[in-house]
Amino acid sequence: MFSVPFGVLPLLDFTITFCAGFSLFLDFMIDRRHHYIRELSMRRKTMAAMKKKNRAFEDGKSGASEEMKTLEGEASALRGKIRQLESELEEKAKEASSAEANAGALKKQSEGFC
Repeated sequence: MFSVPFGVLPLLDFTITFCAGFSLFLDFMIDRRHHYIRELSMRRKTMAAMKKKNRAFEDGKSGASEEMKTLEGEASALRGKIRQLESELEEKAKEASSAEANAGALKKQSEGFC
């Protein structure tokens, strides 16, 4: 069998224990690092999704702003059209009343002939 000189056995026992402890320590550090990398990856994905939602919201917001400007332009055009139609209505009403007055005068005149 293999014989170990005196005083080497405790040193060998210490070396094996130290290597086992250091291996456990490295295993723990690798496990923690793996955990942190996985958590960081999940947070980056979440952050990217939130940025994408925010960008979509901002694009929708600017699209709504453009739509509001378009609608305001249409509303002002329609207000102008309403003013124009009201003035045309007033003119037609004046023409109708003058035509009615003219018809009344002609009727009285025609009664005088009969």
